[in-house]
Amino acid sequence: MLPEAASELAALSREIADRIVLRLRWLASHLDVVRPAALHGSLRGFYKLRVGRWRVIYTLDRDAHIIYVHLIGARDDIYKGGR
Repeated sequence: MLPEAASELAALSREIADRIVLRLRWLASHLDVVRPAALHGSLRGFYKLRVGRWRVIYTLDRDAHIIYVHLIGARDDIYKGGR
C-alpha cells in the first residue's frame, strides 16, 4: 500500500478500514479469476475495487502477484482528484 493510501485507510473508522482490508485480502487470493474493473480518462491504467460506498484505486503486477493500492476514498470524492 502506497503512503497516501495508508494515510487514507488510517483516517477511516476501524469498521470501514477492516472491511476494506478484508476485501483486499479476498482480491489478493482471487487474482487469477477476478477480472479487475478498469478505469478510464485520467485514471486509465488503474483499477477500482468497490467496498460499499468506498473505492480502492489500485494497479497490479500479475506476474509478481502484487496489488499496489494508490488511493482509498468515498465514491463521491475519489474521482474528483483526476489522478
